[in-house]
Amino acid sequence: VEQLGGIPGYWYLLVFFLLASLLASLYRFSFGAGGYYIIFDIPFCIAALLLVSPIAAVAIALLVVGADSARRLRTKTFTGFEIFLRLVSTAGNRMLRFGLGWIAFIAAGGDFRNFGSTGNIVPLLLFMAVYFLSNNLFFLVEEYAKNENLVLYWKEAFEYDLP
Repeated sequence: VEQLGGIPGYWYLLVFFLLASLLASLYRFSFGAGGYYIIFDIPFCIAALLLVSPIAAVAIALLVVGADSARRLRTKTFTGFEIFLRLVSTAGNRMLRFGLGWIAFIAAGGDFRNFGSTGNIVPLLLFMAVYFLSNNLFFLVEEYAKNENLVLYWKEAFEYDLP
């Protein structure tokens, strides 16, 4: 990203992605299996990953998780310990998703420095597949432990989470 007024343009992008992620994290869209919901802050993290760096994406994702935890603590939605457990679980899940996706992208020959090249199409598709599968496989264990309908879980994952 080119310089904008003497400041590297990626800083503007990072601020935009962070603010957009924080705003998006305020809205949750529920779907049936297990009481899960989708938060649309992650697309901004993925955009940061693609346009800036993997570290920027993880940093934004973790800042949003921290802000959401602080909001829940302030509104007393959960106890402090419950919030801590959710913070650790969500942060770990996000770092693993981005990390595994990034490893798949690099392993497939992807190049972040040359992101616009056609050589990155297959690595990007692999990144998205690994990201989607790792996200949903992490929650599958919990679904199984709660005796939830796993067919419904995967149906909703492909219907709501994948797009």
